[in-house]
Amino acid sequence: MIAAWTLSAAAVISGVVYIWTTYAGTQTQRYLFKPLTTGLILLVVLTLPDPVSALYRGLVAAGIIFSLAGDVFLMLPGNTFVWGLVSFLVAHLFYIGAYVSRGGFRFHWFVLLPFVLYGAVLLYLLWPHIGEFRIPVIFYAVVLVAMG
Repeated sequence: MIAAWTLSAAAVISGVVYIWTTYAGTQTQRYLFKPLTTGLILLVVLTLPDPVSALYRGLVAAGIIFSLAGDVFLMLPGNTFVWGLVSFLVAHLFYIGAYVSRGGFRFHWFVLLPFVLYGAVLLYLLWPHIGEFRIPVIFYAVVLVAMG
């Protein structure tokens, strides 16, 4: 348990440093502290004693790994933006899987409605600009609304 607390503190410090570097640091510092923070969060998940279940821990860890990959892809030069988005999409699917593994998605329609409206407005605003990516963007929007 001490390891998880120590790693949590390190993750918070790294996250604060990352935020600071976003405004006052160099690109190299941002490229160091963004994945470092995510990696520390992964280590917290892996070192917590008595997880809810091994399946839940594994799904959350897989989601964090794909989130880390997405961060790195978005930092890389060249044409890696789509790979970053795909990584984040897969991460969200793992997070949804973790939520569902705990009996998730018990909701009332009035709670879901703002998320659906937000997704619809977002698609409406993006529609004229997304061209050939319309189907993937719709799929991604559905996943993000499900995360809500």
